[in-house]
Amino acid sequence: MKNSVKKITAAALCTVLIAGSVGITAFAENKADSKGESASVTEVEEAKTTAKSSSSDKSLSGVSKDETVYVLVDAEGKTKKIIIK
Repeated sequence: MKNSVKKITAAALCTVLIAGSVGITAFAENKADSKGESASVTEVEEAKTTAKSSSSDKSLSGVSKDETVYVLVDAEGKTKKIIIK
């Protein structure tokens, strides 16, 4: 009798733990999407494409320079900080 109660309690606690973990993960992903963080990734990709296309001048055919540009934006998409590495 005691073993079956312990097994049922353990199974119930495991179920609650798993459900809570899934819920927290889903909430965190939803919150990140609503803040516009995915839009900032798109802007960075567009900046990389623009930088690559503008740096392909024929007068600078022997010179190349790789840079990574990070654009930090707020929820509305306004630029807060630009980091060039």
